[in-house]
Amino acid sequence: MTPVDIAISPDGATVWIPCGHSGNMVVIDRYSAQVLTTVEGLDNSMAIGFARDGASVLIPSYYQNPGGTYTNELLVVDTDSYTITSRIGITGRPSDIAVHPFLPLAYVSTINSGSGIEIIDLEAMAKIGHMDTGIQSGKIIISKDGSKLITSNQADDTVSIIDVSTQQVVHHITVNRGANNLEISRDGKRLYMAADYMGIVYVIDPASAELEETIDFGYEPASLYGMEFTCDEKSIYLTNYGDQGGPHLAIFDIETSSISDYEFMLDVYKDGEPDDGVWEIAICPQFVLNSISLFPDELEQDGSPGGSVTYGIRLVNATPIVDSYELTLGGNLWNATLSTVHTGPLDPGDIDTFSVTVDVPPSAEWYSTDSITVTATSATSPTVHLDTVVLTTTAYTPPEISLSPAVLDIDVIADGTAVDTLTVENGAGVTLTFAITSAVRIEGDQAITETLPVFRYFTTTTDNENNAGDGYPDWDMDVNTCYGYSDTPVEFNIFVDDVPGSAGSFLGILTHNNELGEINPVWLNGVELGILETGEGIWHESFFEIPAGVVRSGKNLVKVFPGYYYSGYSCVKIDWGRLYVSNPSASWIDVSPQTGNLPDNEQQVINVAFDAHDLQPGEYFASLQAQNNDPDQTWAKAPVTMTVQPALTMGWVEGTVTDSRSGAPVTATLIAEGEPYEITTDPSTGYYKIWLYEGAYTLQVTAAGYVTAALQADVVAQEGTDLDVLLAKNVPVLEAAPALFKVDVPFGGILEETVLITNAGPAPLSYKLVEYDYPLEPVRILALQAYANPGNEQFFDMMVSPYISYTWTETTSTNPDIICNLLQNADVLLLPEQYEADYYQLSGLGITLATVLHDFVYRGGTIVAVDDQNVTSAILDGAGLVDLTWEPDQRYGYAFSVVDPAHRLTWGLPVEFDLTESFGLLATHNGSEIIEWKRNGNTFVAAFDRGFGHIAVIGGPFISSHVYLRRLLANAVEWRGSVELDWLSEEPQNGSMA
Repeated sequence: MTPVDIAISPDGATVWIPCGHSGNMVVIDRYSAQVLTTVEGLDNSMAIGFARDGASVLIPSYYQNPGGTYTNELLVVDTDSYTITSRIGITGRPSDIAVHPFLPLAYVSTINSGSGIEIIDLEAMAKIGHMDTGIQSGKIIISKDGSKLITSNQADDTVSIIDVSTQQVVHHITVNRGANNLEISRDGKRLYMAADYMGIVYVIDPASAELEETIDFGYEPASLYGMEFTCDEKSIYLTNYGDQGGPHLAIFDIETSSISDYEFMLDVYKDGEPDDGVWEIAICPQFVLNSISLFPDELEQDGSPGGSVTYGIRLVNATPIVDSYELTLGGNLWNATLSTVHTGPLDPGDIDTFSVTVDVPPSAEWYSTDSITVTATSATSPTVHLDTVVLTTTAYTPPEISLSPAVLDIDVIADGTAVDTLTVENGAGVTLTFAITSAVRIEGDQAITETLPVFRYFTTTTDNENNAGDGYPDWDMDVNTCYGYSDTPVEFNIFVDDVPGSAGSFLGILTHNNELGEINPVWLNGVELGILETGEGIWHESFFEIPAGVVRSGKNLVKVFPGYYYSGYSCVKIDWGRLYVSNPSASWIDVSPQTGNLPDNEQQVINVAFDAHDLQPGEYFASLQAQNNDPDQTWAKAPVTMTVQPALTMGWVEGTVTDSRSGAPVTATLIAEGEPYEITTDPSTGYYKIWLYEGAYTLQVTAAGYVTAALQADVVAQEGTDLDVLLAKNVPVLEAAPALFKVDVPFGGILEETVLITNAGPAPLSYKLVEYDYPLEPVRILALQAYANPGNEQFFDMMVSPYISYTWTETTSTNPDIICNLLQNADVLLLPEQYEADYYQLSGLGITLATVLHDFVYRGGTIVAVDDQNVTSAILDGAGLVDLTWEPDQRYGYAFSVVDPAHRLTWGLPVEFDLTESFGLLATHNGSEIIEWKRNGNTFVAAFDRGFGHIAVIGGPFISSHVYLRRLLANAVEWRGSVELDWLSEEPQNGSMA
């Protein structure tokens, strides 16, 4: 027999255990722990409940008929005779049962056809209704006051909350996965759900249907199943089924919302043999109401002195008779009144509501409390049927901060000062504590050299591990994504209630990687930041520097892509993300005093000093931020604008900074020697404007990759001077003259001509002369198609037709003689992706073709290998032409850098670019790195010079719509080898010049 459920009778005397498919149910005396009897004939008994009077046991059951149909019913078993006294037919296969605490009703959840909840009248012993919920309604419970019915829907991982009086679903809550067992607190304010297969407990607010907390064990039981409150509701005990470490009993502490113990091992046996799990647990007798009960909406409230608070209370008549009740108050010092002192008559099962209003004395000190006892007494049986509830009121109103004026706007003469005031005021609340530690600078048009970073952090909106910080994340993010089943990134937003500085911020992500060596790319607002740090089975926070301008006010989108790993399968778990936002301080503002404590309805004047020394004329923006204890506005802000006006003796210099050859705008920095100003040009136009006092200046203009320029400027007061700047790139510039010439040489004669090579650039030039004999011919391509799948001419033409002209020949042969003959009329051997072979097959092919390939490339041919998995390069490795280490996995969509911008393979490519295609990586040991992956510097494109020929290896796909991959392939095919021409010689063939 396999026990599947367990329950204690309402009187606490017996324990009943249905045993599922065996059709048996065991009855145990709770006090002697002896088996009283075994009830048989209960087909597939999967759950159990009791009638309120304890006279009957209710067993959902089903069995299969000979024709394949099922009979589904609720069995009623007499607790004295242990016999079935009634069979109630239901629709759908039964799963679980809940009994109303004071009405003669039972609710049976069902799965398969007719999924939902069946309503059973326990007086008529008949089905009286059906409620639709989710798919496969599983576990079902009812609130202690009988107002809410809750069911977990296992197939769609939702929880349905149903209003018992209207029989309507009022909330449908989606959880991550594993919707299973349920418990609800006596006051009905907290719903707890154990997540099957996840080791997680969800905490839900039934009123708002909000998921408040997600508590992770820090372990991963295979299945959390049994779940029950202790009778004092201070803990929840949970059992697991199928944990690899053996059956455990977990103790969940209600006050701390954490697992207080998971080390309690259970000895479990099945058919005399040790078993690995526990299905269910019972601690307290089934909850029933047989008297009257008071259910307050709130037990504690806050009220301001001189104000009042009102408590709503429901009274349930759970007695078997019509009755009326007297309501009284006692134990209170503060004035309190009842909305009524009498209620009723109420029929059995009726509910009435009333209220209690408590007046908080005007003289009450902040945080003082008063408690009041509310008593409801039966008119017919005052000593038998009565109930009390204690309500506690605290004299408290939160502080309410306000800043005046709402905006500070002031004009200051350059190198001058000014003073303004800001008033901080508290409303009618407890003492306001505030601190204005700095003025946060908001980026404007003018550069500021001094930056004092002030950090604030903003976290995912979920309640990360209940702020415990104990190393056991509570899975608020609810993600465990594996590359093996998803290539969709984990996405979440972090909301920044602030104005970030232009730079200096960083992102932290608390994550758990299963394997060392995983690569989990992290993006913020469309910009790649890096990869998560790896840790074998360790929770840790990875940090990423954020480039200037990426983090912004409001919503910031974080994406974490599933990991790549040498095994091809890896997972990443994420609990939360956090933005540490840099707030550069505005050094031109000073406030005094910076801190204060304000009682209710008082204010404090803050002096705000502005200093425009060493600042360029223009607008400067900041935000004065007062951190305080107002719960609705913990950071009160007053925007500040300081407009620096030029002095009467100042003039300006303005113009553009552009590239001397292309005319493109250049992002440059301008400094007037001897002055404190540093100006940056507009990146899109190259425009600049700098204010200076009247006089003569040397302007120094610098930009990355350019030669620094120094120009003279004469500044006239109240006038402008136009000064455009041309910057030369700090590179060599080769010029040759003549660019082209034709000569006639007599038969047997010799003719000499002169070519003048000049370096027109500022950097040293090195050159080498090589000879080609096909300047105007289309490139002749031989494509090896032995194992290629997509490598045909149609796809190739789509890739390169805008860039080159060519002729195409292809072969599927691996015979060295055939390939040797074909290469006699080819300039380029193209090796597209050989998808139908593995590395070892292709390495063997390289060994077979070694002599042919060596002869071809050394006499001036070009070989191009293109494969995003880098398997095709094995042909070259096997032939002994290259020495490569390659990585056997693919990646998607990242940034690349051109290592050698002058190389023939990179013509027409930007220095940096992104690819949205898949790609592979390699490391070369005897070649040149041409393009690298920005993240870790691994090679994406490698080049090899062999004799008069070349070899190019590209770690990208053969088929792509990406313009840079298409241009790259065209460059590789056009990169033909040189030859030694008998009729041409040069002297010197190479050289260098300044």
